[in-house]
Amino acid sequence: MDRPTLRLTAQNTFSRILSATSSGFRVPSISGAVTGNCFLLLQPVVIAAVLVGGIGCSNGPSSAGDFPPASMPKVTEPGNRGAIAVGDDLEVFVKEDTVFNGTYRVRERGDIIIPDIGRIPVAGLDVPSAERRVESYIEKGQIKDATVILDRTSNQEKTSSVPGARQMLVYMTGVVAKPGQHMLSIPQGRPLGVYEAILISGGLGRFADEQKVYVTRMDSKGMRHRIPVNIKLIRQGSIPDPAIGYGDVVVVSEKVFGF
Repeated sequence: MDRPTLRLTAQNTFSRILSATSSGFRVPSISGAVTGNCFLLLQPVVIAAVLVGGIGCSNGPSSAGDFPPASMPKVTEPGNRGAIAVGDDLEVFVKEDTVFNGTYRVRERGDIIIPDIGRIPVAGLDVPSAERRVESYIEKGQIKDATVILDRTSNQEKTSSVPGARQMLVYMTGVVAKPGQHMLSIPQGRPLGVYEAILISGGLGRFADEQKVYVTRMDSKGMRHRIPVNIKLIRQGSIPDPAIGYGDVVVVSEKVFGF
């Protein structure tokens, strides 16, 4: 909106306000000169109101239902139970350079990160295949002929007693008993709720505000959306427990005490 148009819009708005006020309270008619003088005095305020109103209409917040759905991990096929999965710990030894040696956890995106090498996708591979892949990545940029030994030191799949059960990676932060990443088993036939996930992960902290909990969830474009969750109403049975998604971050605020 250019400056002349903005000024004209603001002046028309101001005139309508005066007209409504005079008709509602039966004040004497106001001359054009008085209206103009009043507008000059209140011009910055009226223009600011017009701008705020325009911005609010064009770029308002998303509606409550405009959140991405909770994403679910794929079911592990019985024939592929030896595959490396998110949350597994892999121990890597490189004979030619010990700087790469260490234990690396398979991250949310299905890869491990080795310093000076970067991300190496390994989820879905068996141990020998992952070993060859790490070896090829190291040979691309660091060592011409690398000798890599890779072993899995922990298997998240073994935490579930049900064959084919799905594992859910979620993150807890804020006023919770055990902040950090958690691999949770999803109940068969239904999704895992946010309140359930908090309880399984250790529960809320001592001064947690049950009414100020929210989940951040990533959409297909990589943008995270903030979803409010009222744990108090869920605990009381007043509202259902919304489903938590793979890679969701649960943030629990601290209760503010008044003195």
